[in-house]
Amino acid sequence: RAAGRVAVEQAGIPALQRAHVFGILHPATRGRRDPANWYPSFKAAIDGLVDAGVLVDDDDRHLVGPDMRIGPVVKGGQLQLLVIELPAPETVCR
Repeated sequence: RAAGRVAVEQAGIPALQRAHVFGILHPATRGRRDPANWYPSFKAAIDGLVDAGVLVDDDDRHLVGPDMRIGPVVKGGQLQLLVIELPAPETVCR
């Protein structure tokens, strides 16, 4: 969570009303992976987005996702968030 907040602050992501977040796991080694097993790590990173003020909350009015994916192998492994701004919640039909 703290690492997510620091990464967001260093990236300079502005405050957003609503976002779709893709969580991309770049494993350290090749092999079979189950993206859902990484949900706690993605959740902590998203909590870091909220802590940094990028999102007001990570409820369904402000966040779509995280949609978890597997990316290419990266030495040491890496968790990456792709944050895409969406229209404000008031403009979304329910």
